[in-house]
Amino acid sequence: MAHGLLIGTVETKADEMAYLTGALQRHGLNASVRQVFESTAAMVPGLAHARFVAEAAAAAMIDLNVHELGRMHLAGAHVPVPTRFTCAGHLPRVVLPGALNFLGLGALETVPAQLLARPHYSHSGLLTDAKLTADEMADKAAVLAALLNQSTAPGHVLITMGGFSHEDRPGGAIEGPASRAITADVLEAQAPPIPSPAFPPYQHPQTAAAAVSALQAAVT
Repeated sequence: MAHGLLIGTVETKADEMAYLTGALQRHGLNASVRQVFESTAAMVPGLAHARFVAEAAAAAMIDLNVHELGRMHLAGAHVPVPTRFTCAGHLPRVVLPGALNFLGLGALETVPAQLLARPHYSHSGLLTDAKLTADEMADKAAVLAALLNQSTAPGHVLITMGGFSHEDRPGGAIEGPASRAITADVLEAQAPPIPSPAFPPYQHPQTAAAAVSALQAAVT
């Protein structure tokens, strides 16, 4: 039997999950949460995510974190997950651009010098996140738009113009308002059927509430 909600979270912080869980509870959906993928492993959660959906174990989705796009289409530590962003195209879905603004790499000592010259930070002892260039950001947003356009079910993208990741904030290591603007422009131009309103950072109670409300609208 399909569960009521799948939350695909990868490298997601505890406060983000707390905001979303609270929003679900306020909507009476706490019993619908059955599976959460949360790990600092490079792509293992994405594999589990795709398999979970393929086994018809989800009826709808909130996808908070799309960091695999950079690993799959630019570079970085990864394993192939070809269906990560298409497996749920038949489900009502809400997508947030969490982690869209950086390239996930390996341990700091393994990162090439040209990438260390960019704004970056150590996510953990095993992972380093480096800020994307403007061209990379546009390319990555275009890939996301193309993947979303393959969907056959209702969906929403909530563009969190206050920040795409926990270091994309005022004073953060990879703060990038220009990158957010690029993403908004690309999604609005290349995925026009998909509503893409602007919201605060994705680790914010208002954004969590909006994600749950948007999913309810997509399901009904």
